[in-house]
Amino acid sequence: MRRRLRRLGASTLVLGASLGTISTVGIEGAGAATGALCSGTTAIAAGQQAAFAQRSDHSAWGFGSNARGQLGAGPTVDRLSPVAVSDLANAIGISMGYLHTLAVFPDGTVKATGYNAYGEIGNGTTTDSHAVVSTGITTASAVSAGGYHSLALDRDGTVWAWGRNLEGQLGDGTTTNRSAPVHVSGLTGVTAVAAAWDHSLAIRSDGTVWTWGLNTDGELGNGTKVSSSVPVQVSGITNAVAVDGGTNYSIALLADGTVRTWGGNSTGQLGVPGNGGKTTPVAVSGLANVTHIAAGSFHNLVTTADGRVWSWGSNTSGQLGVGSATSDATSQATPPIPSSNRPLEVTGASGATNVAAGGTTSYALRGGGTLWAWGNNSDGQHGNGKTTPSSFPVQGGCTDSRVAPVPWSLVLVADPPVASPGGTVTLTAVANQDVGPTPYAIELFDQTGLLLGSCSTGTSCSATVTSATQASRTYTAYVASPSATAPPPFVQASAQTTATWGPGGPSQYSGSCTAATQTVADQDAGSGHLLVKVQQPSADETWVCFRVNDSSKSVGGRVSLVAPSITAPTVTVDDNAAACATAPGNTAPGPHPLQSGTVGDSSSTQVPYLVDTYSNGMQAWTCVTAGDVHKRVVVSVTSVPPAALANLDGT
Repeated sequence: MRRRLRRLGASTLVLGASLGTISTVGIEGAGAATGALCSGTTAIAAGQQAAFAQRSDHSAWGFGSNARGQLGAGPTVDRLSPVAVSDLANAIGISMGYLHTLAVFPDGTVKATGYNAYGEIGNGTTTDSHAVVSTGITTASAVSAGGYHSLALDRDGTVWAWGRNLEGQLGDGTTTNRSAPVHVSGLTGVTAVAAAWDHSLAIRSDGTVWTWGLNTDGELGNGTKVSSSVPVQVSGITNAVAVDGGTNYSIALLADGTVRTWGGNSTGQLGVPGNGGKTTPVAVSGLANVTHIAAGSFHNLVTTADGRVWSWGSNTSGQLGVGSATSDATSQATPPIPSSNRPLEVTGASGATNVAAGGTTSYALRGGGTLWAWGNNSDGQHGNGKTTPSSFPVQGGCTDSRVAPVPWSLVLVADPPVASPGGTVTLTAVANQDVGPTPYAIELFDQTGLLLGSCSTGTSCSATVTSATQASRTYTAYVASPSATAPPPFVQASAQTTATWGPGGPSQYSGSCTAATQTVADQDAGSGHLLVKVQQPSADETWVCFRVNDSSKSVGGRVSLVAPSITAPTVTVDDNAAACATAPGNTAPGPHPLQSGTVGDSSSTQVPYLVDTYSNGMQAWTCVTAGDVHKRVVVSVTSVPPAALANLDGT
């Protein structure tokens, strides 16, 4: 289960008789992500329930489980957000095992921290350490931490090993645990090493792969199931450039960009049809131009030259990253499949420069040094201040993973830029980064609020319109966060009001609305009275609470306007309630009006009232009419300043 540190590395356009100027403006939305690793991350090392990351300033940051001191950050408490570990600053490689961490430095020294029952931190004891300690090695170039053992590649091409050795995973010809480094027997000319759970791997300069340790599932790849305490050669590979290992299997990247796997296959971790194990390497079908590999406990990740991420194997915690998001990207979406024996694309991790795999957690580094995580998060190993898992990528290392990378920008263009009346025009909105996966989307609207096109992945979205004769026609495009229950509109009005009928007169009101603090209307309405209040219980929701009454009876209710977005919605109030009856393109669910009738005991004192809603994707209204009083509450959201296009027709 080797976890080696992996280095990754609104606009307006006016078109008329003459072409306008395109200007692009970025925005950092309200509640934008903040944290040490929101950008500038250069490397990630994944452990069983924790991770380390390095920034461009060479600082090292740990997050997740610290139960045995594996973060080297003092007290054994989990860290839900990244914490700087000064003793690991300037390391050239960090690797995390099950409960311990290794680091190698430019001067060749190797240091460690964490669990040490088998001597895996290599300081000559079997006592855990919550601080970074030295192993005594001074000539190393790379390190790799396994389940309970450790490896270090020496600059002279030999390999050091220490820790648990009950299965021969130290490769010294014995099964004796070692609390200090010993040399792996007979292995020279090594260029890379990887420590798995109970077995180890190495690549020699001739491209051959050598393995040692447990082999009950064929993870040594030599055609047998006989364990070995000394290195044996993997069959049929002579051009390997990278290796890794999971709990009971192995994976290798070849120089031609293809991938080989061998060992156990109970959850499809070999990426081949069926679930039978293999004692010699087999090709993972459908993969080409692979640039990086990573093995978790029972799942794998790879990147390809075009920046795409692929995954296969176990998906019990959503670690394959192929789930679908809800309106809140921090919530857990149920993994759609328990496992996959073929590679699946992780569409929310496009533009990746490298990947890392923990036990049941996955990571990708994307452009700008942003860190993305998915899968298990029970100990805070996403580094986003939460313990909520996710079956799709969310931004890690930041305190608010719901917010997409910032700044955003958006451009809307037309082809052709000047069109004759009746001509066909293609509108294309282009964002500066991929909006996928949902809940982010690009949407285009016409001047009446009609949705023309919606795209929940990619960086551009197009729609075709017919040029008209008016002198100016305006189209808009937005990047925003649609509601999970009624996409594609970004703002929706709930069709349910909780009306309360009965005696009580002016004192009667509706449940939780009694806490509403913003009074919109408190005035006589005909022979009765109208009270309207507004409350925002969260940044994503606005309640419009109302009560209509005469001297003896009342009716009250609440309308919920949901506007999940990257930025906070704005709330305005006016007297134009009649607009709800005539507004075009209403996408609000439910009957219209939502509620209407009269309040009062006798015809002489009855107060007619009507409550209705309207939404068009970027606005939602609640209109309340009582007698001759009209009030309209408008909730608007523009998650990114819209790109607007006007004067399309050139008349």
